[in-house]
Amino acid sequence: MNKIDIALISETHFTSRTVFRLPRYTVFYSIHPDNTAHGGAAVIIRSSLRHHEHLSLQTPELQSIAFHLEALPWPLTVSAVYCPPRHAPSSAIYSDFFRSLAPRFLVGGDWNAKRTTWGARLITPKGRTLLLPSADAIVPTSALANRPIGRRTSTGYLTCWTSLYSS
Repeated sequence: MNKIDIALISETHFTSRTVFRLPRYTVFYSIHPDNTAHGGAAVIIRSSLRHHEHLSLQTPELQSIAFHLEALPWPLTVSAVYCPPRHAPSSAIYSDFFRSLAPRFLVGGDWNAKRTTWGARLITPKGRTLLLPSADAIVPTSALANRPIGRRTSTGYLTCWTSLYSS
């Protein structure tokens, strides 16, 4: 039987009243700051893995939850993120977010940012804004150069990036 160790979830629609539990798993989540059932991000991690919560962001522009995984040969920060389409975070917000996760991290979620270099058919303003901070902090994990892993879904592109720095 296949067992999932870590799941990254975006657009959870959780509120402060949400109770979500899975046996043998720990659930971390970040809700939308207005505490209504939209947006949000969650991480579900097997309880037997050594981990602790690292960072939770709850802004209208960006909801993210990150945890620190005690992995060998080095520790890793893993984060789930959701950026609502109607908000456009500045490059500074993106840069601060990536810096808070360094030196080694993996981020997955729905950025609602599109660029032709990432496989989209168009470039959105959010895609322009995200390009520079992401290029400074991360390297796409896709086999294709300069393209995050993306899977076209009904809600947009789900992307996954890992950090460039390996000190």
